Amino acid sequence: MPSVAVIKPIWLSSEQPCGKRLKEPLPIWLPHFERREGALSKALRRSVLAASAATLDRLLSPYRSAHPKRWPAGPRLSLWGTAFSRFSDAACLNSALFWL
Repeated sequence: MPSVAVIKPIWLSSEQPCGKRLKEPLPIWLPHFERREGALSKALRRSVLAASAATLDRLLSPYRSAHPKRWPAGPRLSLWGTAFSRFSDAACLNSALFWL
């Protein structure tokens, strides 16, 4: 089983993605982690790289509420609010939503 001490700093540095999105860049992030923190044993490195997305989610689930995301949900939410407040009739609103 991979160690949380390895996965958690990578997860925080990569803007806290879900396990599915964290699994793909792990081979890219792991050498940078090792350069900073020291080399990992072969067994630990193998277990981190072999971990499934569900395993990563299970390991990080206790930390998700303690570390809320740093970024807002996305620009689309603010655009929706702007679109609805700026346009009153349906034709203008439909043309504004076309560009979102």
